[in-house]
Amino acid sequence: MKTLIQRYEGMDLVAVVRRSDELSNLASAHDFHVVITDQEAACEAAGKSFRPLLKIILEDHPAVGVVLHSCVRNPAYVSTLAQLGVHAILDKEDIIEFLPVAILAAHAKATYVSPKLAGFNVAPSSTADVRPLSRCEINVLKSVLAGLSVKEISLTLYRSKQTVSTHKKNAMRKLQINSDAELFRAFSEQDFAIVESGLRYVTGGPQCRG
Repeated sequence: MKTLIQRYEGMDLVAVVRRSDELSNLASAHDFHVVITDQEAACEAAGKSFRPLLKIILEDHPAVGVVLHSCVRNPAYVSTLAQLGVHAILDKEDIIEFLPVAILAAHAKATYVSPKLAGFNVAPSSTADVRPLSRCEINVLKSVLAGLSVKEISLTLYRSKQTVSTHKKNAMRKLQINSDAELFRAFSEQDFAIVESGLRYVTGGPQCRG
């Protein structure tokens, strides 16, 4: 990635940040307009603050564009990332060819989805629901992927089992996932830790109730 960026005319690589807490130190010494990160780095917490990198960028550096390269090819998931404030979402197979386009889009605060992801994001049927996940659905799925049962999630979130089951069912429908086994094959807890870190930026849906 570093080598690729250094080849691009009109773009300067300011720094490579290896820990999320280094971003604030960088901001005090340098001007930068775009942050490029992968999913693992985006959900890494900064020291004792437990603030993931994505949350730090969105809260402390709202004027900075965000490029995220992702391995998840799912329409509703990509839509959720875009709603959180991730400007450009880049499939791992598109990095070499389309990283410059993604950087320019993020710099302009435009929304960009790379061709490979865009191809997967075409709904396979007219009944597919590709709306972003709500905050309740995100919380429930992250808990499911952490290994909690519906009963345990209901106790953790102080919601009824019926409410939790409804959010889980709605989320899996949006993701076009038909079973828990398929959910665990397609996603990890980390995937939803990323979107959970930006929940305050999700505008769709009320707080969990019931």
